[in-house]
Amino acid sequence: MGKKSSSQDKGEGALDKAKVKAKEVIGAVTGEKEKKSDGALDKVKGRAKEAIGALTGNEEKKAEGRTEQTKGTAKDKLGKVKDLLK
Repeated sequence: MGKKSSSQDKGEGALDKAKVKAKEVIGAVTGEKEKKSDGALDKVKGRAKEAIGALTGNEEKKAEGRTEQTKGTAKDKLGKVKDLLK
């Protein structure tokens, strides 16, 4: 529809640079090898550990399960961010 203004070009360039930087940061945090399914798997394992801890009265196992669920949620969210940046 017309030419882009130079300010639009600069804005798009800055957006592209931000996307590249975000991908680098996410890659460093997650290690590019992780898959989206890893988050779901961590959540399921965490729920199982928490349930076992509750049944046996093992508070440490319950806490470990909650931690693993949180880790899975974080992986899911990072996966969604990665998808947005593609």
